[in-house]
Amino acid sequence: AAEAGDPAMKFGIAAASATTDTTGTTTTGTGGTGGTGGTGGTGGTGTPGTTTTSSSNPLARGTGIAMPPRRTIQGSSTTTTAASPSTAGTSSVSSTMGSSSYTIAAGQAVTFTARVIGNSGAATGTVGFKASGNPISGCGTMALSGGQATCTTASLAAGTYAITGVYSGNATYAAASAGPITQTVTGAASSSTASYGLTIDSSAYVASAGQAVTFTVVVTGPVTPTGTVDFQDNGTTIAGCAGVSLSGGVARCTTAALARGSHPIRGWYYGDANNSAGIAGPITETIQ
Repeated sequence: AAEAGDPAMKFGIAAASATTDTTGTTTTGTGGTGGTGGTGGTGGTGTPGTTTTSSSNPLARGTGIAMPPRRTIQGSSTTTTAASPSTAGTSSVSSTMGSSSYTIAAGQAVTFTARVIGNSGAATGTVGFKASGNPISGCGTMALSGGQATCTTASLAAGTYAITGVYSGNATYAAASAGPITQTVTGAASSSTASYGLTIDSSAYVASAGQAVTFTVVVTGPVTPTGTVDFQDNGTTIAGCAGVSLSGGVARCTTAALARGSHPIRGWYYGDANNSAGIAGPITETIQ
């Protein structure tokens, strides 16, 4: 009966077949071997065949090679923002405040002068003038010219005022304050004293330790001022600079005794028969 069956099973061996999948994998099957039939019997059931799979494509499915799980790499975006260049300077300045007349009558005009001095060229920018912390009308932003800014006003009522100037700074110099100086406004014109001006200056606002520095106080008025000036460093009279006599309205103090650091320098004028007492400064002297 086995011989009368399918020719491919004539000897109990199944014909090999090959199938090529569309991914490039070839599968070859081998049929099982059938049993030997007895006389007049029927051949036994063949042993199940085995299947061998090979592939010319190592990434094809069914090759037995484990495929790594798919993963998605998220893109990233980096934004770099350039820092805005700084417009504020860092160099320090010395600043002074002066008045054309430290005692005036109500309604009388007075001019305040702020001077800003640095070691890296003339200071530019603006100065805002204030009387006891309140902006003086018309003097909120006065431009510096040659390192000086002025404010002229006749709006101060009777009383005593602390006059200051706020320097804006620029690309080179840091902001700073000038003053305060004391401005007195009386209710009526004064007959006992004449109006005068009082300023202080330094020969070198930044000096080395041991270097001599000269401070100069100038007192001006309708009548040439006389009298004396005490030069003080933060409230302490500088050695050799007490009771310096005015000559032509000018008094000077030269010293090399200042220690390293910043020093607020003032000149205390004691007045005379025609001119009121007053204080010049402070200015800031820096010793390196």
